[in-house]
Amino acid sequence: PLLDYWCETGRLRAAEALAALLARHLDHGRRRAERLERELGRLLAAFGGRGIEVVLLKGAHTAYEYFPEPGTRPMADLDVLVSPAHLPAARQVLGELGFVAINTEALPHRSDWARPDERTVRSIELDHVDNPWAIELHASLDRMYSPGVMARFDDRGAFQGEMRRDFARPARVLPQPLLM
Repeated sequence: PLLDYWCETGRLRAAEALAALLARHLDHGRRRAERLERELGRLLAAFGGRGIEVVLLKGAHTAYEYFPEPGTRPMADLDVLVSPAHLPAARQVLGELGFVAINTEALPHRSDWARPDERTVRSIELDHVDNPWAIELHASLDRMYSPGVMARFDDRGAFQGEMRRDFARPARVLPQPLLM
């Protein structure tokens, strides 16, 4: 999608057949970004209704901040961070929204959630607008790189980041250096 965006803006030239393929990628990327933005808005509204503050992680933040438009940043999931105290309520909200936990082997502070009726992959060649997507629910920024190898982060600063109002409900984004 980003390559076609560059074609559209004149930063890149491509042969006609390649340009058509790139245009298809960007079209799907834009429509998928719109779809995920609507879903993120629903999620933020549901969490906000329960008093659950959210920090947007990875693409849910960077697609709006560091890419020329959200559709140029492919995303397979929406990563959100909630405080450990709100984790049980966040899981309950996800269940009420029709999501089921799809990764129960994850760390206790991270789980993946998806809608059971959205499991059919439409394309592996492009980020298809109708490809499945998930929510990655985090209650910590800790990352496990392999069994026994974990990077630990001080999460206290995560909820002090900038408040973004790009969505149906305000959400925070990670401040530096946590974003890095």
